[in-house]
Amino acid sequence: MKIDIKSPTFPESIVEGTVAKWFKKKGDSIFQDEVIVGVETDKVILDVVASADGILTKIIKKEGEIIGSSEVIGEFIESSNDSQSFEDKEDLGKDIKMKSKDDDSDISISMKPDQRKLGPAARKMLSENNLLASAVKSIKNPNRISKSDILNYLESGHHKSLDKQEVSSSEFLDSTRPEKRVPMTRLRDTIARRLLSVSQETAMLTTFNEVDMSSIKNLR
Repeated sequence: MKIDIKSPTFPESIVEGTVAKWFKKKGDSIFQDEVIVGVETDKVILDVVASADGILTKIIKKEGEIIGSSEVIGEFIESSNDSQSFEDKEDLGKDIKMKSKDDDSDISISMKPDQRKLGPAARKMLSENNLLASAVKSIKNPNRISKSDILNYLESGHHKSLDKQEVSSSEFLDSTRPEKRVPMTRLRDTIARRLLSVSQETAMLTTFNEVDMSSIKNLR
């Protein structure tokens, strides 16, 4: 049986909302009381849960679209074989979890940058000797690579010089931070607009009071 997925019933003070995120994709299995989608309003984020077990068949309103109160935003078909679908989904979830865990571990080993701090002298020595910061062991301060740490590493004889291209690429990974621009959420947009309106419409004054202290100085 086809069942409509409706947005929450908003109170009188809220006119519309925005589809924040779909937690399920088309064709995914859903279970009763499981969160399917999140709806964001000017004041609060509301969760839409499944009324029965089934399979998500249609997404009418995509993420970022504006919706009204009690509006149909998707559809799912109620499933009759509950136990079988639950077992299948549980096994599939375990496989995906194990696979993602293995992938994350591989990425963390190969791409994890060195978080220790480098001083100007230490950075210069690394560049002159074509060394990687991750290969040097910190002795005094575990959060910082000093010049003495690099000298000890060079004296140990276990270092391996790299070409300039490899060092420059590794320094690029160590010194940069991942950046991502995302659209402003409905809540943040409302807060920003209200802060701007307050600064433009409200009188903000600073008062300076000057006092003549010469008489008190003369008494001293």
